[in-house]
Amino acid sequence: MARVKRFWWTVFVALLTVTAVSVLASRPSLAIIPKINVNPTAFTLSEGGTTQISARLDEPILCPSNPSLPCSVILNFAASVPSGISLSNSSLEWTQAEWTQEKTFTVSMTDPSLFTNNQVFHLVAVANSGSEYYSGFSVDIAVTIAVTQTTTTTTTPTTTTTAATTTTTPPNTTTPLVSNLPATGRNSAIAQYAIWALVVGVALTFRRKIRQQ
Repeated sequence: MARVKRFWWTVFVALLTVTAVSVLASRPSLAIIPKINVNPTAFTLSEGGTTQISARLDEPILCPSNPSLPCSVILNFAASVPSGISLSNSSLEWTQAEWTQEKTFTVSMTDPSLFTNNQVFHLVAVANSGSEYYSGFSVDIAVTIAVTQTTTTTTTPTTTTTAATTTTTPPNTTTPLVSNLPATGRNSAIAQYAIWALVVGVALTFRRKIRQQ
């Protein structure tokens, strides 16, 4: 009888341990720590203005003995630079010995006529690296354009008498934009409840079997 009890208790503890590990593994990540920090991540660029961007790595560059990619970290923004914008250095690279260094580049507007006021574009780069920690890590910098819009109006003399007209402008019924974000971790919570319900059911079954012995 004692052996039977110990057997079922051992099975119960094993199931409980596996369940706890599964629940912890299924929890959504609470935070994503940036591997490459850029500052600023968003800014406004005016006519003739420039902004300096700084970037630094959080951790050393660690690569396997025979990496398929160079054992460095490379950020190349060239493909995302629109016409009318120039970068003092469109590509940033850190070697293993340089991982603590801060790299910078300058963003400048060269042709304001190519943009409209409040237009937004993104400077984007994906890290090319032999280090698994940095490989594929993306950087996104939002740039808002601030330019002066000019409008030329031509007035033609006329002797025609125009009757007065009344124009009714409908009220502004702008519908506010609502961002509906999915509930984070909802599927994970349902999975946790189901697993714990299974554990309780197994425990009750073991208890009945032990009493029947």
